[in-house]
Amino acid sequence: MEKIYRRQLPSMSPELREAMMTTLIYKGRVAAMKLYKEQTTARLFEAKEVVEKLAQEIEPGAA
Repeated sequence: MEKIYRRQLPSMSPELREAMMTTLIYKGRVAAMKLYKEQTTARLFEAKEVVEKLAQEIEPGAA
């Protein structure tokens, strides 16, 4: 049986996390990935993973 390893969210400041969540809700995933890449030294793949993890935390109908 193949194991799938999922990384946890990297530590980020509360301000960045709040900005990421707001951007994700109101502007979408691509804008949130762009914001994360601009604020960190992350590559696109890592930014995508972070945004996908954050998206799982958002309640349906939050916007």
